[in-house]
Amino acid sequence: KELEQMLMNVMQQGVEAANQAVYKDLTDNLARFYTKGSPKMYERTGQLGMAGRSENAERHGNEVVASTYIDDTYQYTTGTHSTPEIISDAENHKAGILGEGHFWSDTEKNIQNHLDTEIKKRFG
Repeated sequence: KELEQMLMNVMQQGVEAANQAVYKDLTDNLARFYTKGSPKMYERTGQLGMAGRSENAERHGNEVVASTYIDDTYQYTTGTHSTPEIISDAENHKAGILGEGHFWSDTEKNIQNHLDTEIKKRFG
């Protein structure tokens, strides 16, 4: 039981380190969105750039869970799209939204690599 507890502590540290790396990727990718295009039909609020969120790694039985995500609860005051639709449109270059898309898909590409790297550091 004591060994299991120690292993779970190390696993939680690894998952948390990976989650922090994923969160950094996400915030960098969201900031990159604003490097492309200069909209004339709408005013940028900068909200998307501040929408990255991360929840610390927690143990649930024999599992360790952490999450990084884009907060879609912000309510835009213009247009007819919901916030999740706006985020999807920005990600996929739709609806005339200008910006460097693929911020979420580019983040997802590295999740497994970050996890593998951090677990390998701890367990070899």
